[in-house]
Amino acid sequence: MPASAMPVVEIPADAIQRVHDALAAWDGTAGRVIKAALRTGRNAMRTRMIRIVARELGLDRKVVRERIWGSRVHEEGEFYSVRSRAGAYGWPLDRFPHSQTPRGVNVDLPGGSVTYPHAFTATMPTGHEGIFERKRADRLPIKSLRTDAATAAIVRAAGEPEVQEAGQTAAMNALERRLDQELGALR
Repeated sequence: MPASAMPVVEIPADAIQRVHDALAAWDGTAGRVIKAALRTGRNAMRTRMIRIVARELGLDRKVVRERIWGSRVHEEGEFYSVRSRAGAYGWPLDRFPHSQTPRGVNVDLPGGSVTYPHAFTATMPTGHEGIFERKRADRLPIKSLRTDAATAAIVRAAGEPEVQEAGQTAAMNALERRLDQELGALR
């Protein structure tokens, strides 16, 4: 998934300068306040994306949450940013209700039931049960089968203006709140 497709939270330069001016006497405090605000914004974006994707695909939010995460706060001089990221692959089919049949594996996806004719279920040595398909006629190697709609849905959700707005709003609110807390604690 191209990194540019994911929303980014940035705190405007004037807000960063205001925090640095207010906390100039205390080393490192301004950076902590800004990073905490950006993490709050990232989490708000992630939550909004999870809601949109879960609604669109008819999945439980817990399943979607595993595929969307946030990057660390990046600091380059006076520029701070954080990005919400998502996995490039769909969810493993074993996350959905499924059953082994003589014809393959039947998986109940949100859009309806699908039968994968050459698939089989197997338990790996680690205890993970999955739905697999052979890559060749040989016994090995095998590949795990996944949905393909997940990535497209995540990219569509990331493109929603409300996702980035939620992140920006949450970051700015957290910045003000953390700045007030730090100033109160230092007085």
